[in-house]
Amino acid sequence: MSWMHNLIVALILIFSTAYMSYLKLMAHFSLQTSSFDLGIHVNVAWNTIHGNFLYSSILGINYLGDHFSPIHFLTCFSLLIWKNAGVLLVLQSIGIVSGGLAVYVLALKIIGNRFQALFLMLCYLAYPYLHEVSKFDFHPISLAIPAFLWCLYFMETEKRIAFFLSLFILLLIKENVPLIISGLGVFLIVRKKKKLGLIILALSLLIFVFEIKFLIPFFRGHGATYPYFYRYANLGGSFSQIIINIFTHPYLLLEESFFNPEKLRSVIKLFILLGFIPLFAGKQFIPVVIPLILNLISSYKPQWGFSCQYSATLIPFIFYATIYGFKNLQEIITNFSRSNIFAIEGIMLSFLFLLIIIMKSNIPPYFRSYNKKHVKAAFEVLNSIPSDVSVCAQSNLVPHLSMRKNIYHFRDVPGYDIRNAQYIILDLEGVTWPFMKEAYIQAVMDLLINSQYDIVKEMDNVILLKKNAPKNRNKE
Repeated sequence: MSWMHNLIVALILIFSTAYMSYLKLMAHFSLQTSSFDLGIHVNVAWNTIHGNFLYSSILGINYLGDHFSPIHFLTCFSLLIWKNAGVLLVLQSIGIVSGGLAVYVLALKIIGNRFQALFLMLCYLAYPYLHEVSKFDFHPISLAIPAFLWCLYFMETEKRIAFFLSLFILLLIKENVPLIISGLGVFLIVRKKKKLGLIILALSLLIFVFEIKFLIPFFRGHGATYPYFYRYANLGGSFSQIIINIFTHPYLLLEESFFNPEKLRSVIKLFILLGFIPLFAGKQFIPVVIPLILNLISSYKPQWGFSCQYSATLIPFIFYATIYGFKNLQEIITNFSRSNIFAIEGIMLSFLFLLIIIMKSNIPPYFRSYNKKHVKAAFEVLNSIPSDVSVCAQSNLVPHLSMRKNIYHFRDVPGYDIRNAQYIILDLEGVTWPFMKEAYIQAVMDLLINSQYDIVKEMDNVILLKKNAPKNRNKE
């Protein structure tokens, strides 16, 4: 009965959202989220709803000067529902799980079998790289997963208005998204929709160049350039040099992408978890190519290793290819087998079930074990800080203090005085990043002997310092 099947799908999605949100909130409330990046995004959201549009006090600039993500104008309203950094974590969980519904309806449209569509949805929800994206703080790029999946569904069902609306939303997420969209343009050209494909290809490339060359440097200020070119230094030192090298030495793309043994292992792991089914997708594999190569040509290991949020633009197309690959593989087996269609469908479902079990066992942990007594003490100290003062905090404490105009990350950045805050809070048992342990200890010692700050509260190795009033310093 279809209503029963739909109920099962709905219950799975509701449970997945609740469970993923629970894991994220457990990490957050056990002090296992960080300034980079949850603290930054919460502070940007808070500043935006208070009229200081998209300003990040941690970065010291408008956030659009770091990443072009005007989606913050929409996500910031979540703070009106729950005034806690955790609301962004829940929002991300809802977004990611909604991609499961998109996978289901896509599979139902393409394959036409409810049980196979359900199992493909479960594959998506169990995919370890999806949880790599989910487990690490909040990132707007995670919202590209459901947005691209729904975009693909609207493309398949030829719902033009919804398709263009989803493309518009995607353009708000991050500056690399237009380049990914250009791959959709190429795919549409291959699918004999040349006019639409050419328009999308041309516009997306123009938008990408405009954001990288003009918009981000403008918001960054002082004659700056795009701050992440260094991740592609292996291809050239600037945007123009990278483009020239790609066109004059096209073998560089292959060399940097697939001739590196470590990168090749990363690619194999990406597809082996899905039984290499996406490789049977035929031309539907085309949209996978651009996000895959963009990650692989980078010299930045988390990017080509697909860790954290860096597989977000790839996952939607991998599952689009998985759906078509599954359909094609089933047809191949049917054509070369004497078994009846029901036996083949049963074998394919069993294969998906095996993949789900394997993937589930490879889901990365969302949080580590923690000392409840220490966490309780930390929150007692955190709650004693006034909400209208500037604070400098250690990385794992920043997200809990980001709902204010000025929050700073306790770090050593040349030319940026992080110790000018009214309050400083340190967790001697917390994450010391970006300090190495020895440098962190020295920085704390320097701070404790600094006559400008007094210790006002100390509990279980959590130290709160307050800046002296000017008159006190003059008396000394």
